[in-house]
Amino acid sequence: MPLLPRANPYILALSLLILFLHLSSQYLFSLSAPNPSLFLSSHTPSSHPLLPPGPLSLRQKLIFNGLVACLWICWARAVWVDAGFREGDVEGVEAEGNGEKKEEGKGRWCKKCQRRKPERAHHCRVCGRCIPKMDHHCPWTANCVSHYTFPHFLRLLLYAILAMSQLEYHLLIRAYHLWETRHLPSYLGPPLLPLIHLLALLLLTTPTLLITLVLLLRSLAALLTNTYAIESWEIERHASLVRRARKLGGLVEAPGGERVRVLRQEFPFDVGVWGNVAGGMSSRNPLTWLNPLAPTPSGQTALSFPKSAIEDPSLPWPPPDPSRSHAHNHGRQQQQQPDIDLDVDAFRARQLRDLERRRHGYAYTFGSGGGSVPGGEEEEEEEEEEEGEGDGEATTRLRPAEHRKWMNSDGETLGDLGVASSSSSSPSSEEDEENIPLGELIRRRRRAAEAEPELDSKRGGVKKTV
Repeated sequence: MPLLPRANPYILALSLLILFLHLSSQYLFSLSAPNPSLFLSSHTPSSHPLLPPGPLSLRQKLIFNGLVACLWICWARAVWVDAGFREGDVEGVEAEGNGEKKEEGKGRWCKKCQRRKPERAHHCRVCGRCIPKMDHHCPWTANCVSHYTFPHFLRLLLYAILAMSQLEYHLLIRAYHLWETRHLPSYLGPPLLPLIHLLALLLLTTPTLLITLVLLLRSLAALLTNTYAIESWEIERHASLVRRARKLGGLVEAPGGERVRVLRQEFPFDVGVWGNVAGGMSSRNPLTWLNPLAPTPSGQTALSFPKSAIEDPSLPWPPPDPSRSHAHNHGRQQQQQPDIDLDVDAFRARQLRDLERRRHGYAYTFGSGGGSVPGGEEEEEEEEEEEGEGDGEATTRLRPAEHRKWMNSDGETLGDLGVASSSSSSPSSEEDEENIPLGELIRRRRRAAEAEPELDSKRGGVKKTV
């Protein structure tokens, strides 16, 4: 990986924070030594009072510095391990459907990478590539939290919390002693600079510890359920579509005017707590989960993932959104749609809505459980309707096109998680974003057809030799 992308202000700020909390705290604790003149030659024990309860013991020093060392190792690996697909990984997936097996264009296709996109992969707008099992793009590591880097990222959070907990404990002991002796004359206490130093360490350590703890709990929840940030967003979006369809009689309107039935689909990758943890940490050995030097998951493990038996394994995730799909291709949902006769009044109502949109350049916003129609791929984010607040009734307000981004209950769009948005201003169907282009499919079949005579000649040569 190049050096320049990693040299950013977030990396610099976090490095300075770790160094300050680690080294300056060691200096402050050393001032509690029986002879501070060893560290400040211009002071004596009488002119520089101690900070009880005294210096750290050897055991305390080893534990604290050992945790900080593990933190540095995990952070370095979270930064420098390649979060995207390695050379040859996706090509191996493409080889499975190069025409020899008569592939019919099934699967997901990344327009930006111009290659096939394995399941649970998303295109990161910062990294500029497809990321396997992408959680989010983390600015503090200047890297994506993905299938390859998630174990290192989780260990980074764990050792950061353990190290800061040790530091917080030692700081609070000294702060408590100062509080207990607050009624003594000031000349019997420490000077002003050590007090300011102690206060600065407490003000930095406490909020950082709480924020990191929240992030660790959120990451553990994702690990236990095998549902990462983007997939949680997709689940909430699909639930919003199901709620909206339920209010409309279980049907939504497709662009061609069809009424398509929407069925609830469960998240397929939750295979149980043990399977989720073992798959997320790429090991079934609990000791490996805590090892800062544990190996990075292999590339082959990022191409496919086990699925539960709740849903049909052939169903795609996220489920397609019929309201943003072409009328001729709706997969399972089209197969189960009923025949509905559309009357003239309904047609005229749709025609008036279309004319209104064309005249003002606006789009209608629906507010059923988060607002807009969920279920599409991440690269259509620019064309999606804006989410409303809560599960209120549908609104007829008009929104400018630049604000038509669906947001979850936390107000997040896929762009907030680092996923690339479509650069095209014109609406595109979900199938256009995901299915393999016809030209690519023809190219593969030609390649397979050219390879068939060679295979036949080789087989014939083998027979003659025999």
